[in-house]
Amino acid sequence: MERKLYHSTPSEMLYRLATLQNRSSTAMLVGHQPGIGSFLRKLSDGSEKQRCHRAFEHFPTAAAAVLELPIDAWADLTFGIGQFVDFAKPRELVDA
Repeated sequence: MERKLYHSTPSEMLYRLATLQNRSSTAMLVGHQPGIGSFLRKLSDGSEKQRCHRAFEHFPTAAAAVLELPIDAWADLTFGIGQFVDFAKPRELVDA
């Protein structure tokens, strides 16, 4: 857990992920707007699925996004390579 990522820029988030050890193939970032939404949009290759397109129009507070990254090591991470797999707004994450 790194509190300094809360208000960080997309470049700072990318750097932090790129310095992760390769023991884990999954990472979770929790951030603050507009940084986290901007970071995910920059990370995307732009070929998002229809249900994920909403993340490019408006990334609301507490939204969740899942991206797949075609990398073998975290050090290979760069902007423009991620593929949105899923995206949900807060009201979609709880039972009605």
